[in-house]
Amino acid sequence: MFEWGHSQQIICFRSPGNSRVTRIRFNHQGNKVTFCCHESGATVLSMVQRRQLLLTGGRKGWVTILELPHRHQRQSFLAHDSPVKALAVDPTEDCFISGSAEGNIKVFLSARGDDSMRYS
Repeated sequence: MFEWGHSQQIICFRSPGNSRVTRIRFNHQGNKVTFCCHESGATVLSMVQRRQLLLTGGRKGWVTILELPHRHQRQSFLAHDSPVKALAVDPTEDCFISGSAEGNIKVFLSARGDDSMRYS
């Protein structure tokens, strides 16, 4: 378990290894939010700070965009044919990049609020 303001994890409920994330819960100033968006578990997370969006990548190649202030799933789309292994947001937050287990990299426009692919 991690806590805001701590650079290290504060407790580990299970040993590291072949575990998966199936639910995410945030507790910021007493507000709790739960998202269930990947049936096989999320493999990677990335935060879009200014827009307060959370990007998640799943084992089946899906990317989900979650709106934290409104506490709902903005959209979900199939980005890859294999598990998403990496997500990164550019410093201007105009686009984000996803990488798959097969080695494919795709760049998506995040400013438009859709899954428009810019480069593949």
